[in-house]
Amino acid sequence: MPGKMGIGPEVIITVSIFCAETTEQSRNIARSSIIWGIQKEKGEGKNGIPSIKEAAEDPLSIQEKELVAKMEKK
Repeated sequence: MPGKMGIGPEVIITVSIFCAETTEQSRNIARSSIIWGIQKEKGEGKNGIPSIKEAAEDPLSIQEKELVAKMEKK
């Protein structure tokens, strides 16, 4: 049953864009953001987005590696 006009479910869409001098640099920046999201889900990542080096050194489980690969394709 429809609700009153202007009252009801709404959709919010967000887009993240990472720009850098090269595609590789932008992918590294995006990876840091993805890793931070994973850290936050585990209750970690309270110091903000990890550096590119920190993200590369973060020990990921197999499932987390698969999630990162899936998100990088997006």
